[in-house]
Amino acid sequence: MSKLEQIEGLEKGKILGPLTTFQMGGEADYYLPLKDVMKLPEVIEICLEEEIPYIILGWGSNLIFSDKGFRGLVIHNLGRKMEVDEEVMARGIEGETSYRPAGRLVSADSGI
Repeated sequence: MSKLEQIEGLEKGKILGPLTTFQMGGEADYYLPLKDVMKLPEVIEICLEEEIPYIILGWGSNLIFSDKGFRGLVIHNLGRKMEVDEEVMARGIEGETSYRPAGRLVSADSGI
């Protein structure tokens, strides 16, 4: 059994159509619903070691998978945690190439 197949929550033969807004697509060899985005680097490292193609799926809008499916791992980013820290004020940075306005500090998972 490969390292990939030992990951908790991994599914084989997942139909991808229902995960997209267009409701189209065949099955993936492997599918991993990932709520803890901190595990993402570990999963990608395993894919690279085992030479398994992967794709990271977000909300699935404006996306069509082939009816032939996806030969590899579909990592479904379900990290939806968001926090607003009322105690910390972010400071604006003037004179930089991008300006970040002052305000409350917001932390959000990449799947939000």
